[in-house]
Amino acid sequence: FITSTRSCDFELDPHFDGILGRHSKKPWSKFVTAENQHLMSDEAIDFVSKLLRYDHQERLSAKEASAHPYFAPIREAAGRGSGLPFKQ
Repeated sequence: FITSTRSCDFELDPHFDGILGRHSKKPWSKFVTAENQHLMSDEAIDFVSKLLRYDHQERLSAKEASAHPYFAPIREAAGRGSGLPFKQ
C-alpha cells in the first residue's frame, strides 16, 4: 500500500503509520482454507488478484473482468441458451 501511495504521488497522513504498519505482500493462496477450498480455483485466485490492485491502471476494467477465464463457464452456458437471467 505504501509503495502504491508513492506511485500515485500523494502522502498518507502520518496518523495512519501506526495503524496500518508495514506488511509484506502475501500470495492469495495463503487465504485458502479447508472451509473455502471448494470455492477456489486457479482462475478465481487470478481474477481476484487482478481486481484487487491499488493502482487503477493495473486493475482489470469491467470489460477485461467479464472476459476473464473465470467466467468462461457462464459465457459457454449463455452460448448454449441455458436461460441465464441476464444478457451478455
